[in-house]
Amino acid sequence: MERDVKFWKSHIKQLWQLKLLRADLIISRKKLRYSGLVEVGKDELNQYLYADGRQAKRRRKGWIDATENLPPFPEGVTLYFHSFRYYVLYQLNRVFKININPYQMMIANRYPGLLEREILDFEGWSSKPEFNQNVYRWNEIVSLCVVTEPCFFMIIFQYLSNPHSVGFEGQLLRIDNHWDKLIHCLD
Repeated sequence: MERDVKFWKSHIKQLWQLKLLRADLIISRKKLRYSGLVEVGKDELNQYLYADGRQAKRRRKGWIDATENLPPFPEGVTLYFHSFRYYVLYQLNRVFKININPYQMMIANRYPGLLEREILDFEGWSSKPEFNQNVYRWNEIVSLCVVTEPCFFMIIFQYLSNPHSVGFEGQLLRIDNHWDKLIHCLD
C-alpha cells in the first residue's frame, strides 16, 4: 500500500481554508473571526492563539470550484500541525487520487473521457454529506490522538519498558494496573 502523500505547503493552506484539514495551533498577529476557531489566549509577543474546531460544510458546486475561488491566505497567520495530522492528509490524498490505470491509457482517444468520468465521480461523491462526515471523523481521530498522546507515551515507554524481565504474566499484571493511571491521566 502506498503511503506517500504529495501535498505542497500551498495545498495544505488551501485544505485548511476549505476546512478539510484542522490546524492544531493557529497563531495570528490580528484577531481572527472564523466560525469554529476558539481563542485560547495570547503569547509573549501579544499574538492571538487559536484552537481549530471548524467543520467542512457540504459544497454543492464542488471542491474544485471552491479551491479556485479561495480568498488569499490571511497575512500574519501561522498554522501548526501535529505530525499525527498526516493521517488526514493521507486519507485526503487517497480520496483525491485519480484512479486511472496505465493500461487504460493505451487507447489515447479514451483518456479524456476517463479523466472526465473520474472528476465527475469525485465531485458527485464529495458533494454528499458522507464526505464531510468522513473528513470530520478523520480530524476527530487525530485530535483525540494528539490529546491522549502524553498519557499513552508514558504508559508505553515508561511503565511497560523491558517486558522480558517480568515475564508474560507479570507484564499482563502491569498492563492491568496501569488502566487506573490512564483513566486518572484522562480526567
